[in-house]
Parts: sequence; structure tokens; C-alpha cells
Amino acid sequence: MGEFDRCSRNKRRCCLAIMGVCTAMHLCGQVLINEIMFNPDGSEHTDEFVEIINTDSSLSVDLSGWTVHDGEDGDRIIEAGKGLILAPDQIGLILDADYFQKSDEYQALISKDALVLTVEGSTIGNGGLSNSRPECVMLINVDGQIVDSVRYDIGIASGHSYERVALDLPSCDPLNWRESHSVYGSPGCLNSVSPVMYDLTVVEMVCHPSSKKDLTERCFDITIRNAGKNPVYDAGIVLFEDVNRDSLPAESEAVCTCNIDALSAGDTTVVRLPWSAHQYGAHCMGIEIVLSSDEKPNNNRLFSDIWIPYPVGSLVINEIMADPLPDAPEWIELYHPQPYSIDLLGWYLSDEDTTHRYLISETSVCIPPKSYMILSESKNLPVSVSDALLIEMQPFPNFNNSQDGIFLFDPGLNVIDSVAYCHAWGGGKGVSLERIQHKGESNNSANWYGCISLEGMTPGVKNSVSKDSINCRATLNIDPNPFSPDGDGMDEVAFIQYRLPFEYATITLSLYDVQGRCIRHLRRGIESGGEGVVLWDGRDNSGRRARIGLYVVFLEVLDYASGAVIQKKTTVVLAGVL
Repeated sequence: MGEFDRCSRNKRRCCLAIMGVCTAMHLCGQVLINEIMFNPDGSEHTDEFVEIINTDSSLSVDLSGWTVHDGEDGDRIIEAGKGLILAPDQIGLILDADYFQKSDEYQALISKDALVLTVEGSTIGNGGLSNSRPECVMLINVDGQIVDSVRYDIGIASGHSYERVALDLPSCDPLNWRESHSVYGSPGCLNSVSPVMYDLTVVEMVCHPSSKKDLTERCFDITIRNAGKNPVYDAGIVLFEDVNRDSLPAESEAVCTCNIDALSAGDTTVVRLPWSAHQYGAHCMGIEIVLSSDEKPNNNRLFSDIWIPYPVGSLVINEIMADPLPDAPEWIELYHPQPYSIDLLGWYLSDEDTTHRYLISETSVCIPPKSYMILSESKNLPVSVSDALLIEMQPFPNFNNSQDGIFLFDPGLNVIDSVAYCHAWGGGKGVSLERIQHKGESNNSANWYGCISLEGMTPGVKNSVSKDSINCRATLNIDPNPFSPDGDGMDEVAFIQYRLPFEYATITLSLYDVQGRCIRHLRRGIESGGEGVVLWDGRDNSGRRARIGLYVVFLEVLDYASGAVIQKKTTVVLAGVL
């Protein structure tokens, strides 16, 4: 047969393949296309490859004069140092000609048993394999016969190869081809998508809260699939926390283990494993299948980053300097009342506009238990603060003097504390606004007071108005109770008597109805000695007689000497009003 006739025959067969005709397989031997790398992670001029395999277990194939074709142009296959004889069951790897001088992308992956080959041209096909449109890769023997052809699918991830699943299924069946499990594919090795005798794989791990009240209690649903050809018996499952993040399960990192008694080939099972987080924040959790006969151990592990949100109040906004003196910076103080350390890496701060959050720290900064942390736009505070307790934030929120909101977010963007303050709460003009009790409500004006220290601020130390104890041996008594201001001359007023453990204090005494509405301010920020009596005539702030019923008497005391604050409450019954 002449060269012209041979070329015409090749072109005719190429056109049939390009039109989607599935050519007959094993026309002239037993060599199949097994893998195609058309969009490599490296250079397209050096790192494309076509992998072939001799499916015969007894006969070798001489590849002399064979070509690889992309539907537009063909390249003669030539040897690359190991000859052109493809042994029984051997894999052949056809690499770009420039790979050997300009790349080593697959050097650590190619099996020593593979036959490495190349082409006469610089790239495979007409300027290389296309990434933008599917092409038909053909393997043509010395007689011009198409031994095998595959039209690849471009809809796979960059850097991944197009791999054959099974050698006994047609090359033209798209279901017999899949994206490789890993970048670089599997050049010169068993395809990552091809089934083996024993192969368990972790398909998915999903974390669920196992308690609505305690978010540290979790469970994992682990989906395991037997991707091998044989059933598997007595495989082990290990749930571990990768504390050192080395992607390896140490014995000390194991959280929970279980066994899979039996799993048939192709079947899937879901295993539920419990986990109790011992601390809040980020956790790298991993699952590993333990099966000594597994031939693909690379798919036996899966990792998931789990975020355990910090409880509300684990850090509290404790002091606010929103209206500093000229040339002094704004700042806030955080207090950590819990017994564990908190890393402020990834935490955020914002003003009332929570759509603009400001990162507190890009590095790990731990705040120890029962300690304070200052967040400021500058380290130049008017009073001395240890550098270890102060984080300079750039940028820093601009807090309004009169009123604004302050929000503290953990790395999961959960609001851990927030304060919506206003000028009437206290502070201003170089005096900070201090929290009285860290356990008290953040948005209760009664839990805030202007700093009473001489410096006008207490950054990094105990607040000047902090309250260590609720009781402090204070008493609050009412007599008579009930009382009836009905004009008969008996029990007309209630005598509200208080005794304090302080010699000198400021008191606020108010009355609330059962709906929580303040109906009367009897004393508001009045100086007092260690004891006193206040009278209530049964009227509200407008001078009208209050309705018959139960009322709450609320006393708040501030001791100037110690900064301690007391809150006491009791009830009084108003009866017999005409």
C-alpha cells in the first residue's frame, strides 16, 4: 500500500472518530488509551501526556511506527530510553518531547515499571491538546489502523486528568471515564478511579450538634463506601482531632473508634460517632479507615474544620472610652471572666454599623482567664498600660460621643457581647464609661457608671465602680406592708428602710409595676450614710395615685471608697386606695 493511500485511510478514520463514531476496539492488538492529561497543572507545552496500556497478559506489542493523533494532526511515538516494546499488562506513558528538558512535574509519580515514551514533535497533536473544546485522541498502529480512540470531556478541574475506569468497558462510553482524584493524575500508575480488589473510601463526614443546649456536644455522620471488587470485613474507623495539624492521627489524638463488621462491594454505610469538644474555637477533625488490605490508602482519610462558637459573655465589653480628651485615642477594655484562655486571632470589633467589621488581630494573641485586654487605635493612652495587655488596631472603629453601639464578634461572626450606650449613662470628656458587674446585662444602663477614679479611667485594671458581690450584708425592709393610703389615717405611707455596709454612698431607689415599668423615682443618685428611710405615699411620678397591686422596690447603691455596687430589691403591696 502506498504512502498516499495510507494517509487517505488515516484521514478517513480520523473523520469518523471526530464525528463521534465509536471505532471497533482491538482491531490490531490489545493496546488501549488509559488516561489523558490535556489541561496540566504545569505548562501545556511540556506537561501534557497520553497514557496507554497493554491489556494482554501474555503478548508484548511493538509500538514502532505507531502514532498518537488529536483529530487534526498525528505524532509518531518514539522511545525515550527504554525502547518501544510494551510488555504484557504494562503501562506506557507518552510525554511531550520538551518534558524531558524543561519539566519534572511527574518525576515522583511515574512508576519504575512503566514504559516512558515521547513523540517526534514538540507537543502531542496539532500544537497540543485543546482545553477549550473536546478532541478525539486516537492511537494508530503501523498499518494505519485506529487501535483505540477517546473523545475527552473538558468539564473537569484544571490539573486533573481524564481517567479510564475499567479496561473491559468501551472507550467511547463517557461513563467509563472520570476526573482523576488528585492533581497531576496518575501517570504511569494504576488509575485513581479504577476499582481494585480492596478499597474502602471516606465519602463524607458531616458534623451535627447533639445537644441544643450544649454546642460542645457534637456527633459525626461518616459515609463509607466499598469501592473495591471484594467485600470487606472488620474494618476500623478512627475519629481524631488533628491538634498539631500534621494530617496524621496520633494515638493521643484519637477521639472515638468503631468497627465495620461487613460491607459488600459497591455498598455504602453511614457510621455515627460522638465527640465532645473540650474547648471553644477551631478544631481540625479527621476520620481514618484502618484496613490492612486496602490497596488505595490515599482515600482513607478526610478532614473537616469545625467551629465551636464561644458562649455569649465569654468575653465582655468592660470599659469604654468613646469621648477622650484632645489628642488621646479612643479605646475599649475587654474582660475575660471564664477559666480558660481565649485566642483573639480572627475576632472582630464594630460600631453600630455591623456591616463594617474591624479585625482585632491577624496573629495569635491570648487573653488569660480573669484578665483584661485593651483595644485601641493607638498605644499612646494617657495612663500607663502594659504592652502585653494592649492591641493597637488599625483601622479602629470611630465611636460617637453621644451614643453608639459596640459589637464583639468571634471568628465565626457570632456576637459574643454588645453594648448600645448613650451619653446619659455616664462618662465623657476624658472620663470612661465603666461596667459595674461583668455578669450583669450589657445593655442595662444601671450596669454602667462613669469612672470615679482620679485619672478618669482604669484601662487594664479593675473598674473603679466594679461590683464583686451582690449581697454585701445590705438590708431593705418595708413597713407597713401592705399599706393603704385611703385617707382613714392608718397605714397611709410605706416606710422603706435600708441599711448599708458603707459609711458613705450614693443611692438610687425606684418602684416598678409587675410589667417592669418604672412608676416612681424616690431617690436618684442621692448621697447617703450607712442607713436611711424613704417614704412612699402610693403616688407615681406624675402625682397620680397608683393602682392597687404588687410593686417592686429596687435599691442600687454605689460605695465611693471601694467602688463596690449593691443591688437589692423587695416587694410592697398597695391596698385600699379609694
